[in-house]
Amino acid sequence: MEGQTLAPLSGKHVVEGSARTVCLREKIFSLTGDSFSVQDCDGNPVFKIEGKVFSIHQRKILRCAETNQELGIIKQSNLTLHRRQFILDPHEREVATVAKKSLIQFFSTDTVIDMSDGGHIEVEGDFIGRKFNFIYKGMEIAKVHTDFLNARFLVAHKDTYCLTVAPGVDMAFMVLATVCLDEIWHDQKN
Repeated sequence: MEGQTLAPLSGKHVVEGSARTVCLREKIFSLTGDSFSVQDCDGNPVFKIEGKVFSIHQRKILRCAETNQELGIIKQSNLTLHRRQFILDPHEREVATVAKKSLIQFFSTDTVIDMSDGGHIEVEGDFIGRKFNFIYKGMEIAKVHTDFLNARFLVAHKDTYCLTVAPGVDMAFMVLATVCLDEIWHDQKN
């Protein structure tokens, strides 16, 4: 994304230089089952996602691991035929809506992220293999893949997602978008 920035949250966590990869690990011991730790490739904490225990909309809050500052919120819509997730900024203003493209999808994971500013991010990939690409204005801005062959998944059925984000893109926003996809595509089976 030469010369462009996609930073719908605060803009403080925009990737600079070269692409950056983080791992989202669903916590094994969590009251809600919806908490994640987010670490860089060296195992350093970057973000944490806390699922709220008694939440009608299954709210999740993204925090900076270093400062504990709230960076964004995920809220689920309960009044739709298919799952729809909302990404909110820390002031609870809607930044984006994440939803399937259509009600009936067997093997595709085609999902769209509608930005509040009118932009769209297409999410394309493989449902069975859980590999997703985020496409914005014809360019890949991030990609996700799941590591199936780890003890966390085999024993506790908890996922680990590897997210690579292009320069000029808000890492915090892409982490929230990835968790939304987990909710829409994976957790619907449970």
